[in-house]
Amino acid sequence: MRNNFNIILFCLFALVSESNAQFKYSDTEKSIHNTILELKYNSFPNYTSTHVNGVIYWLEAYHSFVNFKITSQSILLDSVLAKIETQKIKIEKLESDNPYYHYCLTDINLMICYLCYENGNILKSINAYWNAKKHNNTNEEKYPEFSLNQKHTLIFNATDEWVNSNVFGKKSESNEFWKSEFQGSLNEAKSKFEESSVNYREIELAGYLLEILFGDISPETLQQVSVPSPDFAKKGPLEAFATVLIYNKLEQYQKNLQILANSDSMGFNQKCNVLNLWYGIALLNNRYSTSINYLQLFLKNQENNNQVTYARLKLSWYFLVTNQSRPADSLLALIQILPKTKVWADQQAKYEAVHAVYWLPEIIQSRLLFDGGDYLNSIDVLLSLKKSIHTFNQPQKLEYAYRLARAYHKAGKPSKAIPFYQMAMNSNLDYEFYYPAYSAFYLGELFKKSNESSIAIKYYNKCLQLDSPIYKAEIHRKAKTEKENLE
Repeated sequence: MRNNFNIILFCLFALVSESNAQFKYSDTEKSIHNTILELKYNSFPNYTSTHVNGVIYWLEAYHSFVNFKITSQSILLDSVLAKIETQKIKIEKLESDNPYYHYCLTDINLMICYLCYENGNILKSINAYWNAKKHNNTNEEKYPEFSLNQKHTLIFNATDEWVNSNVFGKKSESNEFWKSEFQGSLNEAKSKFEESSVNYREIELAGYLLEILFGDISPETLQQVSVPSPDFAKKGPLEAFATVLIYNKLEQYQKNLQILANSDSMGFNQKCNVLNLWYGIALLNNRYSTSINYLQLFLKNQENNNQVTYARLKLSWYFLVTNQSRPADSLLALIQILPKTKVWADQQAKYEAVHAVYWLPEIIQSRLLFDGGDYLNSIDVLLSLKKSIHTFNQPQKLEYAYRLARAYHKAGKPSKAIPFYQMAMNSNLDYEFYYPAYSAFYLGELFKKSNESSIAIKYYNKCLQLDSPIYKAEIHRKAKTEKENLE
């Protein structure tokens, strides 16, 4: 989820309609608003008016934020933050006695909150969040009939439930919110607008994005999750983006491949370059030779460094499994010299590249099949290596055991998965690889599912005792939560 957390948030911050004094939202502003959602603007359009309009200030800030987070342009964070804060100052000078004033400032403060968090300025981020909440509370108190209040209230409620679950351990209350309250509130908010309006479009999109960020989306929770239809994904690049993320979490990989193919044919990938990356990876996982075209297209169009390391890793795997070692080695050399980014996928790629000396083409192929949901073929590829295992070094044996355990687990064969998880867990290589800690966690999950709580707790404790060079905080948090739920 971290990989995508930075990209998603931008479209949760805006929704205004009608006109009020210095905050005009006519057809012209609505058109600008909608085309920003369509990712049509590289630069903010010229806007000619003799009147001050706070909505335009907000739209300029919104456009700057969208361009920074979703486009492939190379834009400095400090520059974007300065532009958004300039628009905030302009709005603060306008008439404050109307709901649009507080609505626009809620959005802008949320943008600043996120950017400051990404920049490492936690104190300023928290301050911006509380300023956003203050303006939203003012709107709810002074203008309770202002229909647009519901969207921000929905965002704050979802955020609060996530904090309650992950910080204060109130997971059952959070689950109840997502099962019942959230969908009801979302439907009520959508009912205020025509389905063809930009307002309805954005609320619907926001609902799915909030679900991705804060909800519990997995194959096990399918019946509780609101799943977008393929037709929703055809509405625009952001809708396709959200749909792909949800289908991926639900492990509906073949549906995802079709969504990405449709997105490409409709031209969405040209507006949202990360869709080229995801399409290339989906094709690679399904053994399509055309995957190379989309991975290279992403790299060609990506002007900033975000996910470039990750894309090069996937491209190196394409060359490795097609027996082209020279271009694979060249890409690995590039990965080593690329600057570090804050994107989680790039950090993961750096970690993988460090261990490239241990790679085996067959194990990489099994990983790709696994990532595409083809667990049985992933198992077959691994089993074909049985006669060669005696030639493997210790790290290779560790990964072999872990990958086979994962494939058996996902294929619904827990009795075959358990001994391989135990081998990986007991390898004494947790300081260098994440496989031992994750194996302990998954053993806990298997025994929890079979209602053997005491054994599950034992493995969760083991997970907490093991080190991990990457993902450590995440897997320890999961193990701690599951353990506490069983105790």
